[in-house]
Amino acid sequence: MALANHQRAAWRVLRLIRQRVPGAVFVVPSTVLEELGHLSNDFDNTERQRLASEALGEIGSGLLPDFRYLNLTDEQLDRAERAARRLCREKLLPPEEWHDACIICEAAVSGCAYLLTEDTHLLGISKKRLGQVLFLMGLPAPDFISCSSALT
Repeated sequence: MALANHQRAAWRVLRLIRQRVPGAVFVVPSTVLEELGHLSNDFDNTERQRLASEALGEIGSGLLPDFRYLNLTDEQLDRAERAARRLCREKLLPPEEWHDACIICEAAVSGCAYLLTEDTHLLGISKKRLGQVLFLMGLPAPDFISCSSALT
């Protein structure tokens, strides 16, 4: 939603990644799409509703041609869900952050190297513990990148 909100730092990070990693593809996990869909119907917060709708429109319209929906098979989704339950059981994330656990694990199942996020729950996870837990499940742990860390 930072891109839809035209936050300069988010656009600068996007340009930086495109420059440093030519041909990079940005994938949007299904849980992110679900969250954006939910927020786009949030009539209690019209600003969030507008930003979520705009983000969905930009991703789906081709305005961001290097952005793709992450289409996982049923088997991959099941594996991601099992891994997400494990992350919560191991207390890497509290149960109320279930969607964040799903996003991490969908990225891991698909082999994404990096997760670009401003979510404090994700950025606060112990990289070491995350790597250990996902390793035990046969999954790689994506590195988390925030706008501030990418621009320093």
